[in-house]
Amino acid sequence: GATLDPVTGELTWDTRKDSALNTFVSWSNTGFIRTPVNESLQSQSITVEGSFNWTVLPAGNGAEFLFSRANNSGFAYGLSNRFNNALRFEAHTDSGYQFYDFPFSFDADRWYHFAISIDDTTNEVTVYADGQLLFTRPLPGSIAYSNRNPAIHDNFFQFQGATDNYRIWNTARDAEQIREGLTTQYESEPSLVLDYRFGEEDEVTVRDYSGNENHGYRGTNRNPPGAANGLVDVGRQDFTISVEDGRGGFDIQTF
Repeated sequence: GATLDPVTGELTWDTRKDSALNTFVSWSNTGFIRTPVNESLQSQSITVEGSFNWTVLPAGNGAEFLFSRANNSGFAYGLSNRFNNALRFEAHTDSGYQFYDFPFSFDADRWYHFAISIDDTTNEVTVYADGQLLFTRPLPGSIAYSNRNPAIHDNFFQFQGATDNYRIWNTARDAEQIREGLTTQYESEPSLVLDYRFGEEDEVTVRDYSGNENHGYRGTNRNPPGAANGLVDVGRQDFTISVEDGRGGFDIQTF
């Protein structure tokens, strides 16, 4: 926001109102976010969404997970960047393992929003990128959860960049709802069970804004996860100042 000193007339303006989780360190692995072992995060119909900005893309033969929920067989569900030219969704269900690859090109230093929406009534998963539907595919059964170490970015193929607005819903959200979430912060939404905004730059605890107290905490693999600029544009901006001129009018200047 902008503040104007009434004595000196100095304007201080910082557009940044948001920070993001940073899991990139050039010389080593970073930490992760440990999430609660809570049944509210184990819905059979579920939507997981978040925004991601690569600092460095993985090697051409590498992969990085965006979403992953561990279970006793590997992952209950996961979405990953495969070799910088495909998205892979994978899931272990009560009827077996399933994965799908979809062509997708990635660039560093730009924000992407990804969402997976799993509908247990139809046994289908739908994947979105920046609010656009990429694919809908069948699943062989219901997601097979366990209480094994739920976390964000705690795996061998660790995401190297910034993560913001990581949410979990206990329902399968549709395309219109996914697009709404690109520009909306939610308050008191009953189906929103985890809402991490990563605004606590210097704290161990990661606050859950959903109201369900599914707070997380920063764990460490050599280095704790840090902070990065969030989704708000921190570059050059236009703004207008209007000041009363003492004659019943206003002096207006745009910068």
